[in-house]
Amino acid sequence: MSAANALQAFLVQALLADATVTGIVGDRVWDDVPDAPEHPYCSIGPNYHNRHDADCIRAREHYFQIDCWTQQQGRRDQVNALTDAIEAALDGATGDLGAHALSSCNVVLVRVLDEADGEKHGVVQVRAIVEEG
Repeated sequence: MSAANALQAFLVQALLADATVTGIVGDRVWDDVPDAPEHPYCSIGPNYHNRHDADCIRAREHYFQIDCWTQQQGRRDQVNALTDAIEAALDGATGDLGAHALSSCNVVLVRVLDEADGEKHGVVQVRAIVEEG
């Protein structure tokens, strides 16, 4: 499995293992959002990586975006609670990536946006250093 796929699987599992996150979204954490999804939910957004090699260690600096979607018209409390829960679950997270090694995992950005249709859109950006196996 590629380092990016292993990291994405780890992030999804970490969110689904967190009682605060699942207390808000249940099991609705997707990379392929179904048609007409029940709200609130999380989806895996864009990701990219840069080389982060050191001496004889091949590594990548990955950035993943976790998107949060709620439909509380005129209110941000649910999306703020969800972005806070995701930050708590992923900032400093450790775990097994199979053939790869997770050196660090940190939340580097949290934003909340108002969408034109009234949805609230939370964005949580995660930076992870992964040593390639």
